[in-house]
This record gives sequence, C-alpha cells and structure tokens, in this order.
Amino acid sequence: MKYNAEYDKPRNYELPVPGPCKVKIIDAEETVSQSGNPMVKLKCEVVRGQIGQGHNLFDYVVDNPAVPEQFNTKTGSIFRSCLTSIGDGDITYQSFIGMEGTVMIRHEDYKGMPTAKLYYWIDPEQNKEDTIPF
Repeated sequence: MKYNAEYDKPRNYELPVPGPCKVKIIDAEETVSQSGNPMVKLKCEVVRGQIGQGHNLFDYVVDNPAVPEQFNTKTGSIFRSCLTSIGDGDITYQSFIGMEGTVMIRHEDYKGMPTAKLYYWIDPEQNKEDTIPF
C-alpha cells in the first residue's frame, strides 16, 4: 500500500437533517435479499450544498415475484423522483446509476447513536405546493 496526501480529504460526518434531501445514486449492486429474491442495493450520496453533503444513504429494491407491485411501485417512485421516464420491460441495476432525485430522510438510533436513513423517494408531482391565484 502507498499513502498519497493528495487524496487525504477530510470527511463530512454531519448527518443530513430529517426531511427532504437531494441525492445522487452513485452505485448499484445486484444481490439477493434475505428471503432469496433478486435485489438491487442502491448507494446514494447527499449532493452538494446541503447539510450532510457527501453522506451515503442506502436503499434496496427487491423483486419479489409473489408481490410484483412491491418492485414496480418502488422502482416507479425512484424514476419519478429522478424525473426519468420508464417503460415496461427489463431494467438493469446500471439503469439507476447517475440518477438524481429527492428523498425523505429520517433519523433512527443505532447502538445509541443517531443515523440518517433514506425513508422514501419523493414524487415531485404529488408534492407540489398548492398555489392561490391572486
């Protein structure tokens, strides 16, 4: 191993605040869920300009053949949040990489310490504020 100070960047350990947060999917890995179903593990990064920027959050998209709406609803919510259209047919885990969207973050305790968790993807069409015409 060789150390190079040029790549020694201080990490931001500040947790993202609970609530809406912009993220970018930086990695996706095909794996298997605990129940043996195909699954994609998404690694998301809090984008610049927000509290907790650079913090990684994870989400899991499970394809359970017994409950097809679970996979389709989750996948659809991710694509809608990222303003990306999706048609019927096969998608690959690479389809997710590079997409940016808004998620809801909540804090949970883990071994007595608060952690930030990706709670759900926000659909921009369903979360528009009502405007009152004047």
